[in-house]
Amino acid sequence: MANILSGSFGVEMAETSLKIEVVERKRFFVLLFSMLLIAFLLVTWSPRVSNWALFIGYGLYFASARLFARAHRRRGKRPETLPCWPKISVLIPAHNEESVIFKTVQLALNLDYPDYEVLAIDDRSTDGTLNTLRTLQIENVGKRFQIVCRSEKAMPGKAAALNEALPHCQGEVLCVLDADAWVGPDFLKALVPYFSVSDVGAVQARKELLNPYQNWLTRCQQYEYALDAHLQFCRDAVQSCVELRGNGMLLRRQVLESLGGWNERSLTEDLDLSTRMHAAGWDIRYVATVSVKEEGVPNLLPLVRQRLRWTEGSIIRYLEYAENLLGKRQVAFYAKLDMLQFVFEFLAPFWLLLENGMRFVKSAGSQFSETYVFFSLPAFWVLTAYFLLAAYQGISKFHQGNVWQALRGALMVYLYLSFLWLPIVFWLTGRILFRGERNLKWEKTQHYGTVVE
Repeated sequence: MANILSGSFGVEMAETSLKIEVVERKRFFVLLFSMLLIAFLLVTWSPRVSNWALFIGYGLYFASARLFARAHRRRGKRPETLPCWPKISVLIPAHNEESVIFKTVQLALNLDYPDYEVLAIDDRSTDGTLNTLRTLQIENVGKRFQIVCRSEKAMPGKAAALNEALPHCQGEVLCVLDADAWVGPDFLKALVPYFSVSDVGAVQARKELLNPYQNWLTRCQQYEYALDAHLQFCRDAVQSCVELRGNGMLLRRQVLESLGGWNERSLTEDLDLSTRMHAAGWDIRYVATVSVKEEGVPNLLPLVRQRLRWTEGSIIRYLEYAENLLGKRQVAFYAKLDMLQFVFEFLAPFWLLLENGMRFVKSAGSQFSETYVFFSLPAFWVLTAYFLLAAYQGISKFHQGNVWQALRGALMVYLYLSFLWLPIVFWLTGRILFRGERNLKWEKTQHYGTVVE
């Protein structure tokens, strides 16, 4: 069998493709420079129109980036066939997942793939998770299915569980599924061909919900996933910072081991690994045509706890890796740009608050001038318009609703994220930057076994 990790059947990029890519990048940069020049001329012509100039500059930048993404469509279609199929190790960590683990393992054992194994990791469970796994093991005698049991004193967290199971794996490629994941029989066959390109270190499938219509919260999460899918799709088109989402991801084992495995101190091991892979020059592909389903959080308090962990982990990984990511030449320009945009999203609320405070002070002191440059407000409205448009496009693309349904869904997810995300960002960013406090305590999301089609 040829070794996928050695790149023995990797597809080399043709010289003509490189030339086309260089020409496309030159055109993109010419367009971007022209737009920025127009914005600069508007600012210098009259400070009173500086806000509109910034608005136009941001808008034209996003428009040009989108046009470039459409024109580029990097690497084209995936290969239809491969000379051989690499061995896959499917890892399913489970901590107190009695309500969902049976169905997930069943689906994993029924995958249509020639050479794979399933490793279920009982991560210090105190409910009936281990008994359920042992029942499955008895029912599937002869299939390559094993259980990895962690001791009660083991370090908590998904990253620690995955690292402990790694020595038991025989696969060249690792597939990580959450304990509530539902995948179709062709899941592995649809994703593995993307590894035929030698610089691809990981592949991420699109996430959907099993219970999107359970209540208003789960519906908003489904629309949020559609927004994320559209952003990830655009990132993939321009070779930007595609991110792993923890569930439904495939990794080259060699790449993971070269980076020291999963970071057990991270609150979001998937985002942490994504950033380290980009810093090391590895590419991550996003496949919107293949989905993995998981359970949405139906209650507000558990949802807030989940998003607190996600947001804090995301902020911390950039505090730790931003300098390294920006300073390396092998990191794609669009990946660096995407990272800066992400950082701006977290700083924008503070920026807007600070400038509003300055404007209020100047107004109260009768020192306010019409020429005062107020940058954060137009930038805020541009980001608002951008995310509303992205949500609309994501919902239209992945849920195939009519125009009014997509518009309603975009507005719902915008309001949902505003009321949920903004307070979390204010609190966490302020706590980390001004008080130096970090939680660094991994908390699992509770699953209930609810499926609402």
